[in-house]
Amino acid sequence: MKTNANYDVVKAGIVKASKQVFRRYGYTKVSMDDISKAAAKGRSTIYHYFKNKKEVFEAFAIGEFTEIIQQAKEQIHPNASLADNLLVYNASKLDGLKALAAEYEGILRDLREQEGLIRQLGRVLLREESEVVRSLLLTGMERGEIAKLSKEDLNLLTEMIVIALRSFEQEIFINNRMTGLGNRLKWLIDILIKGLQ
Repeated sequence: MKTNANYDVVKAGIVKASKQVFRRYGYTKVSMDDISKAAAKGRSTIYHYFKNKKEVFEAFAIGEFTEIIQQAKEQIHPNASLADNLLVYNASKLDGLKALAAEYEGILRDLREQEGLIRQLGRVLLREESEVVRSLLLTGMERGEIAKLSKEDLNLLTEMIVIALRSFEQEIFINNRMTGLGNRLKWLIDILIKGLQ
């Protein structure tokens, strides 16, 4: 009988092996056979853990994006201002996304044709990113950097900030537009903070 730990190890191994396949072929051209060969597992084993290529890709992408978010969170300093922390967090995320886009250029091309997949990945990561931004806003309210907000307004503002900045990121990386956003990030955050004071 397989233990949960063993199940998780095998599943993580499949996802890790899929990285090289996605990097080499992009999303569209990869088959479950390719993933099976890269993971050195039979196809039936791969199908035991994942229904299809899309599920493998989602696990791979969520892992990559979660790592970028984690690295960005590590840039937040408890003594820095709300504006500085929002700036460093989002700038770090942009840098991580640029590196990811360079590493997986073929996937990026394919994702431009997979809008539904992009939206689905965004929804999965919304909670994690929202927790970071909500925490920063709460600290900013406690320090008097921004006006006090009701819980309802705080939740709405948190989601709006995450969605707005994510939309800019999507325009940069998926739609290949707004290439100067990284340089304008401080300006956008300053406008946001001034509106909340």
